[in-house]
Amino acid sequence: MAHPLKTDKAQFWEGRWSADHFSAKWAHRGISPEIVDAVHTGWFPARAPVLDIGCGLGEIGAWFAKQGHETVGFDISPTAVLRAKETHAPLPPNLEFMALDACHDPLPNRQFRILIDRGCFHTISPGQVGAYTRNIASVAAPGARMLLFIKAFRHGNPLGDPRETEMHVDIIRSAYAGKFNVVRHAPTDLNGTAAAQPRRPLPGLVLWLEAPRGEANV
Repeated sequence: MAHPLKTDKAQFWEGRWSADHFSAKWAHRGISPEIVDAVHTGWFPARAPVLDIGCGLGEIGAWFAKQGHETVGFDISPTAVLRAKETHAPLPPNLEFMALDACHDPLPNRQFRILIDRGCFHTISPGQVGAYTRNIASVAAPGARMLLFIKAFRHGNPLGDPRETEMHVDIIRSAYAGKFNVVRHAPTDLNGTAAAQPRRPLPGLVLWLEAPRGEANV
């Protein structure tokens, strides 16, 4: 564990996860239909190694492991990681959870062909976005593919509002310039699950990203 509590952000999230009665409102939402579709249609390569960014309780990582993928999930909070390990114990050999700060700690020294960011990017402060995206890109294999989910359409704009969509897509394009290309994007319900469990809708945007082919990203 590489100095997980050296930043205010790390201390904030650890404080929340370690509170006795804390239950993350975004936990237990199941697997997003876009993730399931990317696997079933082959957009994500079969059995390719997966990185679950900001894994929380680890449900996405555990799901990928059951599909036969070598999977690593990480979170900034050691308590969240402990809860993930307890929730999915005993962990299969192809599933690993670790505590890391993606803006400050080196990520696992391996290359991932599938990356999932379900709600982590939009928690990163503007001054840390460069460090964050460099770190993520450093472990992306050539041609790696990412699904990135962000909050959107929260202040009176209808789901899929073109002007707000363009603003968010431009932010992601700029943040990942030279590291990932935006293939497409669509409005989504961040609380939507493949199992269609009833939850209050949480509007957002999902982006399909692909890393350049050739040498690994830096």
